[in-house]
Amino acid sequence: MEIRELRAFIAVLEEGGLFAAARRLHVSQSALSQTVRSLERRLGARLLERGHAGVTATELGALLLREAKSLVEHHDRARPVTTPPRPG
Repeated sequence: MEIRELRAFIAVLEEGGLFAAARRLHVSQSALSQTVRSLERRLGARLLERGHAGVTATELGALLLREAKSLVEHHDRARPVTTPPRPG
């Protein structure tokens, strides 16, 4: 799993759907959908319940959501902050 996939998964559930999450992440809805499907294939289980009112997490999806948020937060804290070079 990649951090970008986890961020995408989190966004879909926080926004309640693929369209809003795609707008938030500045990606196409189809690209985001492919990312989530790929994650589901690799894990061998459905993570989202898709319905007319949006998406909700399956039991496994809810577990992954908690873990993904923790991993992303840890990643962001551990990543070194870089500053752009000053002009000459």
